[in-house]
Formats: sequence, C-alpha cells, structure tokens
Amino acid sequence: MIAFDHSYARLPEKFYARVRPEPAPNPTLIKVNVALAQELGLDADWLQSSEGLAMLSGSAVPEAADPIAMAY
Repeated sequence: MIAFDHSYARLPEKFYARVRPEPAPNPTLIKVNVALAQELGLDADWLQSSEGLAMLSGSAVPEAADPIAMAY
C-alpha cells in the first residue's frame, strides 16, 4: 500500500483538475530505481510486479489515491 499525501488537492481548485489517468498502451517496465523506491518507502518488488506496472502506467488507480492533473 502506498501512503498518499493529497496536500496538493487541498489547494484551491484552480491549481488542479480531478481526472482519472489514461492507461498507457502496452506498457513495458524498463528499470525501477530500487534505492529511490526504498527511500520513498515503496516496495520495489511490488513496483516491478504486474500490479505495480498497472499502477505506474495508469491502468489501475490505488484505492487510497485521489488522481489529479496539476496546473503549472
């Protein structure tokens, strides 16, 4: 499980839009930065699994996630 911090979504709505991600067609995992995953408290093995790839490529949204598109 990933501990999401939805602090950006607490800003005024002009800073973001709530949207579901568009799944990437035929995603392929090339490399996972294991050291960074560990530093962020993420399970690198899970990220490299089919479930992890689905989350990273937008075809699965974790239950605790609040997907947004940020305005820059």
